[in-house]
Amino acid sequence: MSSQFANVIPTLERWRGQLLNLVFPARCVNCRRAGESFCAACRAQITYIVPPYCERCGSPLGAAQSICINCETYPLQITQIRALAYHEGALREAIRGLKYLKRVDVAVPLGELLARLLPDSPLSYDVITAVPLHPERQQTRGYNQAELLARELAKRTNIPWVNGLRRVRATADQIELDADARRLNVRAAFVADENLFRGKR
Repeated sequence: MSSQFANVIPTLERWRGQLLNLVFPARCVNCRRAGESFCAACRAQITYIVPPYCERCGSPLGAAQSICINCETYPLQITQIRALAYHEGALREAIRGLKYLKRVDVAVPLGELLARLLPDSPLSYDVITAVPLHPERQQTRGYNQAELLARELAKRTNIPWVNGLRRVRATADQIELDADARRLNVRAAFVADENLFRGKR
């Protein structure tokens, strides 16, 4: 699939979702109430991750710590990682719907929630990108959920979206793997376009 065609897919999926909403009004991905793709009542159930957290991976910490035991044991090559909230309850259902149930409409409210994370985070950034799926998996799914979220985030924060990562080999599904196996699974699976990222955070 050419990169030009791949860039059209998120727009087509968004139009498809809007058309379906005209015929079949949106229902909340979690509670199934009509009206919104991820309703305000379900969003209110989300437990957000707030300081103090590990300065590297963002895991919650006790007040006296700055780095978690996991980051001390496995030093990260990535400088900083942040998560918005705990992967549970309504948020877990929203992510599941986006990834596996073709609920591309859920990318919009999730992108809004992610956009709230950035102003209060210590992250430094110049561009936004997304980890690509393997072409066969993307063809099966029809879209890359990470790209949909990244594009929503870029749109809401005015941070440039850059499509500069390429997957060079297939990997196993991370969901069934422990931490060590996940690291090994994705090692050397991606290549960055140095021209697009040089000098960028």
